[in-house]
Amino acid sequence: LNTYPRENFKLKRDLDFTGIPQSQIYISQIYGILDGENHSVSNISSGKRIIGNIETGGLIQNIQFNNITLQSVQNSGGNAVGIIQSTYGNIINVSVNNAKVIVNNINDKRIGILVGQSTYANITNSSINNSQIVINASLSSTDIGGITGYIADGNINNSYIYNLEIQANNVLVSCNIGGIVGNIHY
Repeated sequence: LNTYPRENFKLKRDLDFTGIPQSQIYISQIYGILDGENHSVSNISSGKRIIGNIETGGLIQNIQFNNITLQSVQNSGGNAVGIIQSTYGNIINVSVNNAKVIVNNINDKRIGILVGQSTYANITNSSINNSQIVINASLSSTDIGGITGYIADGNINNSYIYNLEIQANNVLVSCNIGGIVGNIHY
């Protein structure tokens, strides 16, 4: 995927990353289509993202992410945290089960389980189940949400959250926190 980000890809089987060095699990950007064909990607413990950006015209669909732990640390690049750090493309039929996002970086401003920051994107038929966001940093002016921390000029349709826990004991003033989305901007 990193070598040919403008191509289209299909998963032909479930991917279990148990025992795989976590620094090797990262897709920088997607311009084409990543179709999971209803397969799962499981058991990843990584930094602040698994996929960096879904670019305009890009699409990720029909995939499950299971048992995912993301942990942001100081100076870890960008200010968004999520399985997908940011998207300008579309997300259809993506589910996340048993995820945990841990934020330790005071510079993180857009935090979500599925997407940190979403702009001009449509998120459809997607879900977050049995997941948790833990804020350990003293954050201000931050957007925190289950599906996405921040969405601008986009839509979330027919999507839901089930059993989401947000622990945000250290946030300061002007933080937007929501179950589905932290901040909607139009």
